[in-house]
Amino acid sequence: MAVAAELGEWFERYFKRLDALHTQIAQLPAEHLGATVQDLVRPWLLDDANGIVGAGYIGESAGQMRFEWWLAPMQDNPLFAAGSAINRLQLEQREYADYVRDYRSLEWYSVPHSSGRRHITGPFVDHLCICDYVLTLTIPVTGSAQGIIGLDLRVRDVEPALQRLLLGLDGPAALVSAHGRVITSSDPRDGLGALIAPDSLENSDVVTGTSLLVVRSQN
Repeated sequence: MAVAAELGEWFERYFKRLDALHTQIAQLPAEHLGATVQDLVRPWLLDDANGIVGAGYIGESAGQMRFEWWLAPMQDNPLFAAGSAINRLQLEQREYADYVRDYRSLEWYSVPHSSGRRHITGPFVDHLCICDYVLTLTIPVTGSAQGIIGLDLRVRDVEPALQRLLLGLDGPAALVSAHGRVITSSDPRDGLGALIAPDSLENSDVVTGTSLLVVRSQN
């Protein structure tokens, strides 16, 4: 199916960024990890056109947990004052961040870490960083740093591009997670975050290189 392949190519552009980041940080000593990650993801986060609202590394290096995660400057982020600089995620300043301290159990970490493969988590509301729906793309890190690297896409920023691809089909359809949760749809009956009925997933195509599905709407 051409649209599933085109959507796969669209997501592949982001995974190529992560592959390149992995190449540059996998063997870094712990003392260089934070500054290097910041420098490498800064151009991504300052480019409003790509929808990336967060990016970085999460895992262990030199026996210590490291959260080298950076957030894009946003005028409408309720958690940060507006500005032109990227911000480092400070867990100690988040009263509701305790669940992240056991990050190994969270899908965006546990799946790529256990499978050794790329993964897309979401859509989910990211209460830790931007209080909006995101997709989190992650890949495992091997080398002196163990963990994942990833990036967050704010769904409403990337939805127009995904919608244009869905409109290439001859009828309404939804792009959904492997769990059947709607990312975007050309059918107004399917809202962001809604759960598609399991029997509807049988009429679907896998987005190339991902676990996402394109589900044709039932009449």
